[in-house]
Amino acid sequence: KKKIKIQTISLKELIKKTFIPDFIRMDIEGYEEKVLSDLSQLKLEEYPIVCFETHLTKYRKMESVLERLFKKGYKVKYASSSFENGSLKLNNLGYKPVLKNIKTDDVKRNIYENINNRDAINLICKSGGLRTVLISTKN
Repeated sequence: KKKIKIQTISLKELIKKTFIPDFIRMDIEGYEEKVLSDLSQLKLEEYPIVCFETHLTKYRKMESVLERLFKKGYKVKYASSSFENGSLKLNNLGYKPVLKNIKTDDVKRNIYENINNRDAINLICKSGGLRTVLISTKN
């Protein structure tokens, strides 16, 4: 297989050198943890909205990263279930989907809103059940 080298820049560097993004969308196969860790260490007047795909098996320190972000005022505004079993987990926790039976990747997902911090950490870092998560400090 052919390898291609690309230049990257950390979120800290991006913000320091250029601008603070309004919105960050990630599906970077477990490296979301690094980007979110950078974000959790920044002191900003306004924080970007972040949407990321979860990769439970690749996270090592995601729980502490999420806890730091939650202390900064981030909350899970919306999240899609990982698959039918993920929807069942959310339903059993008392969440009601705002959208049901969205077929993607040959599975049906539901979208939920306002998942509390403890449930979010469990579903993202421990038991699984969430696929895409949108966090924000804005109401």
